Amino acid sequence: MSVQVIERAVAILDAVAAAEGAPCRLREIVLRTGLNRATAYRIVRTLVDQGLLAMGQDKRSYYLGLTFLTLGATASNRSHLRELARPSLLRLAGQFGDSFFLFVPDGYDVVCLDICDGDYPVRSYTRGIGGRVPLGLGQASIAILARMSRAEQDEIISHNLPVLEKEYGIERERLLNELRQVINSGFARGTGSRVLPEYTGLGKAVMDRNNRAVAAISCCVLSSRLSESKREQMKSQLSEEALIIERGANPLDPMIGRASINLASSMLT
Repeated sequence: MSVQVIERAVAILDAVAAAEGAPCRLREIVLRTGLNRATAYRIVRTLVDQGLLAMGQDKRSYYLGLTFLTLGATASNRSHLRELARPSLLRLAGQFGDSFFLFVPDGYDVVCLDICDGDYPVRSYTRGIGGRVPLGLGQASIAILARMSRAEQDEIISHNLPVLEKEYGIERERLLNELRQVINSGFARGTGSRVLPEYTGLGKAVMDRNNRAVAAISCCVLSSRLSESKREQMKSQLSEEALIIERGANPLDPMIGRASINLASSMLT
């Protein structure tokens, strides 16, 4: 199988996923991918045979196949991050009523592993679980990017900046200022963009035993709902929940273990 065929297959899967569970007809796949109808149909049929796509009852529409559930479960079980973070996201969404997210880094992007909506669900850059956004866009990705080495940051920013500038109106200096702010405060506020100007939020990195960001938890909030007092409460709770996830992900880490022991001691006194 050639690299071009793989790229076309991935483009078709992305097109079907973009329908967010609605039936996706072949003409829509052709429109979204730019492939000619014969090529698209041939690849679609192969993806159906492999279980990556499922055909609707009308025999003319397509959905993501059940194979993705198996692949997703395998990816999730490998890191356990989604299972570890789920209770934290539920607590945060229940307490504040807003939407909370778990993101992990993947190449030049971050991928959404989980979402918990409160009473005030919002739009976000990711279309849902499994959605990707470029590093440098949104609170979670900036929280992760800020914890990378300078060399990694330079490479990622150089790669992603054309998209960040053209599609979202995010300039290099604004992004660099926010990265510096994260190091000083521990929290990402996001750079804002012209795509979702009415939203704001916070992001907090989840670190491993080698002090690398393996994930980030974040919230997306209507600006009108984020008062200064609520922002401070969110910072406190995000810090607590990030530490809980870190303890679960790094049970043998001596520093995190020491924090757990100190917390237990304080609860007993």
